[in-house]
Amino acid sequence: MASLPSTAVPGYKDRRGWLVAFGIFEFLIATFFLLLAVTMAVIVPRVPMPSGQPVFPPAFFLVIAGFYVAVAAVFIAVGIGSILARNWARIVMIAISSLWLAFGVLGTISSAVLMPMILRQQEAILRQSHPEAQPLNLGVSVIFVVIAFQALLMLAVPLIFLLFYVGK
Repeated sequence: MASLPSTAVPGYKDRRGWLVAFGIFEFLIATFFLLLAVTMAVIVPRVPMPSGQPVFPPAFFLVIAGFYVAVAAVFIAVGIGSILARNWARIVMIAISSLWLAFGVLGTISSAVLMPMILRQQEAILRQSHPEAQPLNLGVSVIFVVIAFQALLMLAVPLIFLLFYVGK
């Protein structure tokens, strides 16, 4: 009895289960961006601004919402391509995760450098406007939480995508 030809390419592991898992995770990322789009288009324009703050036209928020919808569409398309094990999806995710990681490195370094200065300025403004207020001394804690969260979303996630899609 003749055996069926193997669909596995020599030297490559069958990662179909992982491709489906990563595709589902890409759908979750797309869902997050769709929620951001709804927030920017519907909720944010209705939030009253404090007096003295500039008021943005509603079209400004619609443009941002449109950008989020476009990003969500890309992640949906790549998620479908990943689930269907298409090579173009792999190439697109390598490009996206590389850019995401590069901007993540720049953003995390910028945050680590700028956050202490921003917190010092805010503390000085608070002391001027309310001299009786006690300082909270949350500077190091706030910086740590922000940098840790940013490192997770802007460094770890794209690095995992990059390592997965670059591998055989």
